[in-house]
Amino acid sequence: MGVDWHSRRPSPEALLRRVALGKGLYTVNTCVDAYNLVVMRHHVSAGAFNADAVKFPTMLRFAGDKDKILLLGDETETGIFR
Repeated sequence: MGVDWHSRRPSPEALLRRVALGKGLYTVNTCVDAYNLVVMRHHVSAGAFNADAVKFPTMLRFAGDKDKILLLGDETETGIFR
């Protein structure tokens, strides 16, 4: 997928590292809090989507060079890493 593993940690490692550094977890909602606990306990990535916000028809595709993502905790969008 083109991710630079030296600059981005896998989500389980990133969450555990945040807690170990005393930064705490992001509070989004109860669902996110629950799957963050699953991620930290079982060391697997997890996620959830708001079904009411999904627009149909949907399409699964690779990110394009101009696509951006707003990462949790960031205030500005980040370009896709390739």
